[in-house]
Amino acid sequence: MANYTQNYQLHQWEPDDHFLRTDFNTDLEKIDDALGEKSGIVTGTYTGNSSASQSVNLGFQPKAVLVMESSGLAASTSGSTPQVYGGLALWNKPVQNTADKISLKLTTTGFTVYNYSDYDYIRINRSGNTYHYMAVR
Repeated sequence: MANYTQNYQLHQWEPDDHFLRTDFNTDLEKIDDALGEKSGIVTGTYTGNSSASQSVNLGFQPKAVLVMESSGLAASTSGSTPQVYGGLALWNKPVQNTADKISLKLTTTGFTVYNYSDYDYIRINRSGNTYHYMAVR
């Protein structure tokens, strides 16, 4: 009689065992499910719209999201105030400046980027700009 693997309960047949195609199909479904849960990185783009906030729906709650302006620039220190073009947000660790203005925050379905009309140096949702993101499941 077959033994089973510890983690996914996959069949481990003995030399004298008879097995069915359904046994293979069941094992392959378990493997596919396990690998599907492990595929951890999603990439994409969004276009800024200069609204106060814009949400990007990933269809899952990410563990981390990295957003970069299309130039690859995350921040600039030219002038007296650093300008934020992107950054890395973790759960409960949003991207924010020293004035506690959040520019990127994770949500249960993706992430939200912010634009402040009174803070011109936060540039993570500027109208017409393309931003690239990488999200970790």
